[in-house]
Amino acid sequence: MSAAVGHQEIDQQIGAVLAELNLAKYGTAFAQEEVTYEAFLLLEADDLTQMGIPIGPRKLILAKILELKQ
Repeated sequence: MSAAVGHQEIDQQIGAVLAELNLAKYGTAFAQEEVTYEAFLLLEADDLTQMGIPIGPRKLILAKILELKQ
């Protein structure tokens, strides 16, 4: 089940990861870009920059992605 954000929905797994990092407020950016969990695991710094994610949260998200890929 996904959370509705306007016309977009946040992938449940992405929402859980963001909540764990205390970054749930950025869920809208992932929903607007139609990022699935599979795509989330492929994100790079430039992608997050283009999505408007600030440096601090960007670093935390990238570190979590690396952890999840292991």
